[in-house]
Amino acid sequence: GFGTSSLSMSIFFTIVIIGLPFVLLSVISKRSKGVNLDTLNKRWGTVFEEFRPESANSINYYTIFIFRRLVYSSTLIFLRDYPQAQASIWNCLTLLHVAYLMSCRPYANQKTGNVNYSSEAMSSGLFLITALFCLDD
Repeated sequence: GFGTSSLSMSIFFTIVIIGLPFVLLSVISKRSKGVNLDTLNKRWGTVFEEFRPESANSINYYTIFIFRRLVYSSTLIFLRDYPQAQASIWNCLTLLHVAYLMSCRPYANQKTGNVNYSSEAMSSGLFLITALFCLDD
């Protein structure tokens, strides 16, 4: 009936959502070895135009982005009664992302990179403030 199909669809979409970052990482890493930049620009130009195509870490940006969103969503669902844990996890993810951005410098345009670094730093500050407000006296 409806319950069985609903359960099977939810299981299917859960597997797709969890597996997507890993599939993307696998496909992108296989394709980035010996990739022709002209072919990359023709096929995926609008997706990767803001990134430095010569860097494999730049091309994997969206894989990391999707994985972060998956963790954010998971913490919202599974840790809804623990807002301090949510904020702490989000802050750690944001700080790790800033470290990734600073080490890889994936953006082709320096101004775009600076804006992204700033927004991530501000997000980290907001998550830290949220964690502090969630502390019990």
